[in-house]
Amino acid sequence: NLIKMFRNEGVSLQVIKRVSQAVATRFQTDYPLTFKRFDTDGHTIFATLEKSSGAHVMEDLQKGQLVFASVVRPFFKKLEFEKNGDKLLRYWPMATKNSKGRVVLDPKRKFGKPIDDESGVPISAIMDALTAGNGQKPQIVAKWLGVPLSAVTAAATFSRSLSA
Repeated sequence: NLIKMFRNEGVSLQVIKRVSQAVATRFQTDYPLTFKRFDTDGHTIFATLEKSSGAHVMEDLQKGQLVFASVVRPFFKKLEFEKNGDKLLRYWPMATKNSKGRVVLDPKRKFGKPIDDESGVPISAIMDALTAGNGQKPQIVAKWLGVPLSAVTAAATFSRSLSA
């Protein structure tokens, strides 16, 4: 869900609540966080809005200010949208500037649970194998599950990030 996603990105509950209330009022909707395309930089929430001219603009919803999309968009690589930019397709929680990472949350795969994108193996299965008994070496888990070592490493990194 979007609230959890924003929290995982570092957005405070206060900001999420304030933005949600502002969007609900502004657009007269009971479901404000599903109404528009939203992005985050980890501090605030941005919306992509369409002006009557058909041009798209971005607004920092916490401050109520328009922002330069070309400046803020590079920070939004973790969210993947449809070509038209309206529907959120998947979330790449470990994405960096140069890579999407291996872990993906995609509602069309494994019910949206975190998985290794390449193999489709759930992160929970990798972690269960890593922690079985007194713990297993990543190389052994990779062999057991038939995944690259990088999938096991990414799963462990992702799991640690959730605990932090």
